[in-house]
Amino acid sequence: MKIRYSIRELEVVHYGDYLTELTARKNRVVFINYLSLIKGDSHMILQILPSSKSSVEEALDLSKSYDDVKYAEVLRGAGFQPFLFMIKKNYGVLKALAEVRGLKVGPVIVSEGVKKFPILIPREEENKLKMLVKKYSPVEVKAKMTKPTYLRYIESPLLSSLHLTTTLNLTEREFQVLKKAYEEGYFEWPRRIDLNNLAKELDLSKPTVLEYIRKAERKILKHYLETLYTNHYPNHIA
Repeated sequence: MKIRYSIRELEVVHYGDYLTELTARKNRVVFINYLSLIKGDSHMILQILPSSKSSVEEALDLSKSYDDVKYAEVLRGAGFQPFLFMIKKNYGVLKALAEVRGLKVGPVIVSEGVKKFPILIPREEENKLKMLVKKYSPVEVKAKMTKPTYLRYIESPLLSSLHLTTTLNLTEREFQVLKKAYEEGYFEWPRRIDLNNLAKELDLSKPTVLEYIRKAERKILKHYLETLYTNHYPNHIA
């Protein structure tokens, strides 16, 4: 039997959860660009918006009063805004999604106490997913499924390099350097390749490679804030 898939947005509220409380009480928006389930805990990288040193430190201080947060640390890097690395109690959404053969297809956005998961899911499993989210949650929870109103933030392997360089205004060289850095693990934590070895791989000087990366990052961030964040959450612009 042929399985038909749909892109949906799963909206979840976990009452008493740190992320729910942070975004509801402090008027913050959180982007979870990286989220993995490791040994039963959620490992994640949080981008706090509006982005500033004070907002990240405030989020870190608040995390200390929540039992579901097992570890939190502010991470900083050259040319980057500070962000939070966090290990926290898992609330069962990824487990439920895997059980219905679904996939998370983009960053999770948490705003005003609501977690929004962009997902790809078999159409006949939508009701089951909501049931499992409630079953696996250790706290009171609300869950509903909606059609995404804004799809640009969803990751897609179908995006070509031509589309990326045109949309983000990257030069071909900037894209090539950024792509190589990503493939070799320069942006991972800890890094699988340092700047010195990356420069050797590209046959360029270290300052040149760093300049290409920083220019590309600025263009991507500009596009990200103007077309994604501004359109999706216009009231949170600082």
